Amino acid sequence: GFYTQPLAIGVIPVFRKGGLPINMKPTPITLDRLMRPNGADSSDASLWSSLKYLISEKNSAKVKFFSASLSLVLGFVESKDIGLMKCVSPSNVPLRSSAQSSPTSSPASSSDGSSISSAQTNGINSIKLAPETCVRQLQEFKTYNQPGDQQKKLANFYPHYEWSHLLYVYPLNCNFEKWSTRRGDARNLAVRVEIRSSDAENPASAVLPDSQPLKRVFGSSKMPDYVQQQRTSVLHHDIKPQWHKEVKINLPAKITPSHHILFTVDHIVCQNVSKKSSSSSKKSGSSSSSSSLAVQPNTLAFGILPLLNNRSEFILDSEHGISLAYGLPQNYLSSSASMSTSYIDRGRKPNFTVSTKLVSTIQTQDWILNNFFSVYDKLEDYQDLLAYITNLRNLSAQTCIQWFPVIATCLCNLMAQLNISISLASFQTLLYVVDMTTQIELGASVAPGVRSHLIESFVCFILEDRNGGASHLF
Repeated sequence: GFYTQPLAIGVIPVFRKGGLPINMKPTPITLDRLMRPNGADSSDASLWSSLKYLISEKNSAKVKFFSASLSLVLGFVESKDIGLMKCVSPSNVPLRSSAQSSPTSSPASSSDGSSISSAQTNGINSIKLAPETCVRQLQEFKTYNQPGDQQKKLANFYPHYEWSHLLYVYPLNCNFEKWSTRRGDARNLAVRVEIRSSDAENPASAVLPDSQPLKRVFGSSKMPDYVQQQRTSVLHHDIKPQWHKEVKINLPAKITPSHHILFTVDHIVCQNVSKKSSSSSKKSGSSSSSSSLAVQPNTLAFGILPLLNNRSEFILDSEHGISLAYGLPQNYLSSSASMSTSYIDRGRKPNFTVSTKLVSTIQTQDWILNNFFSVYDKLEDYQDLLAYITNLRNLSAQTCIQWFPVIATCLCNLMAQLNISISLASFQTLLYVVDMTTQIELGASVAPGVRSHLIESFVCFILEDRNGGASHLF
């Protein structure tokens, strides 16, 4: 189970026509149509075109099916049963434990003394889960593509009131057509994903303690909560593989230019190893042998994705093209290291594509806000600070809502500065930010006497001065 390989694809309907969910009761399901993945083309477009044959139950020469079946039970977990579980947020922060459950939702006792959930006592209305089961919340990525969705989008955004500092990494594809066969085979490809805080040592050689991967990668279902690396599946005999893997990373609180994501591409060698029989067989004079499968990874190439660009801004949510290298020298993040690096593509064209998605209440991807925070922390150059304060009026509505408590606190602190120009610009910008936030929350036409709950909660509970003391405004 150390390495995985896509074997078959099946389809289970979850919603009926009209968007209604299927029957709430656990239902045994048998999948008789299991499709073989298309090894030559595993893109999303190819996958969707093949799924129509699974849904319509039509045969096609382009799609191959297994002569096998898969049986499982599909059902819902009711909210009253979740009270018995360990609930954690997408950041692995506990939300509710079994000790905090109410007496009414405590598990009942069976005849043999073991505990059973309320779902078991009420028949088969929900899936049976053990009380020690951990329920993990999924991160929701909403899309707004329909006309009129902009107002719905703003209504679903709210200020950052909790700690979240996650980076989702998606290895998409790589191209090994220009791989030199003199360096070995490159067919059964898989990618390792790590986050590192140092480039002091070559990852292919003896690793120094300060260059070890950070243990901040979320583990899979049967792994520890945090591990040092995650692996994609192995695609058999494919020099242009495409993956569908999500890697979630809990970022350090402070991101430096040395923090980067390291991708290692391996060729997985599978060989049959013969083993002689036990000593008892030798004593009897008989000789027999058994074979086992030995899996050995052979490192082929490396790819680097720095988390900060040349302007100390966090990378944007998009696809990133990376040029893979045969090996990495020491201090491979430096600008001079590329001259001594041997790339698979001599023209250094990107041959590995990865996508990222940042979900953070600590790090911003807005360059206007990022520049303001960097100057605010120093408070040295008043001319730059004045320009960045004024530029805050160009913030998007989404950024203004999500970062409102931080922006308003900074502007209130700057209003107390001895510099008159800074105080005046901060006051004018604060009025603009408050007006934008109020209009988004309450609408363009605000009735007299109606207060903004967002601004009211900020004034009463959030505002603090630079020394950490409360300074509420009434």
